[in-house]
Amino acid sequence: MVFSLPPIARRVIPLVRTLVLGAVLFALLSVTDTKQAHAYAWMIRHDYSACSTCHVDPSGGELLTRYGRVTAQLLLSSQYGNPDKEKESEDTEGSSSAEMQGPKSGMFWGALDLPDWLLLSGAYRNLYVVQPAADKVFTFVPVMQADVYGQLRFGSVTMGGSLGITKVSAGAQHGRPAFVTHAPDGKINMISRSHYVGVDVSSEVLVRAGRLNLPFGVRVPEHTAWVRDATRTDRESDQQHGVAIAYEG
Repeated sequence: MVFSLPPIARRVIPLVRTLVLGAVLFALLSVTDTKQAHAYAWMIRHDYSACSTCHVDPSGGELLTRYGRVTAQLLLSSQYGNPDKEKESEDTEGSSSAEMQGPKSGMFWGALDLPDWLLLSGAYRNLYVVQPAADKVFTFVPVMQADVYGQLRFGSVTMGGSLGITKVSAGAQHGRPAFVTHAPDGKINMISRSHYVGVDVSSEVLVRAGRLNLPFGVRVPEHTAWVRDATRTDRESDQQHGVAIAYEG
């Protein structure tokens, strides 16, 4: 028995074959003919290669130095304003009002100046979950992060760390190693993700002892992220007590 394709099928099959072959060739070319890609820490594009230039922690994150606050305003903050008005002011007075004021190193966008021996900062975030089909449409998840960071400096000696609050449900392991208080499950506890005492041995060497940030990743409490769990670098659960030596030449 001889089976013959209808005329329309004899026209469609070569077209499909051509499309499939073209897709396969495109996929192969996209894999074999690629350009080099490079990933950098954000500030390297501005010629900052050392985290300690702007951060208290030599490996970066959290608390900024005074220089770091000023640099963040200049390079990272969104510059709002009226460009036409600033240009007019620059033409008439020689410099714009934004340039005359300049960036400030104090807290709360320069509103609060602290003494040179004290640095403070903080972070807060929470979560709203919206479930339109549920009985409770809006669910408020408090205290995803509520921390205060600080450092005291007395000559070559520094003392610093963080204090915050968290709420851990029964059976959850994240957060418990950082507990300062031990309220029952489901209640708010105080935590300290990091605390340390440091000594500047020289202008290039810093020695610190305490509960220190592990030098990996961004300093955010993403303990549910796979990369945090797999590499044991969660700031609440896997932070370690020990001694760290930082050298910057």
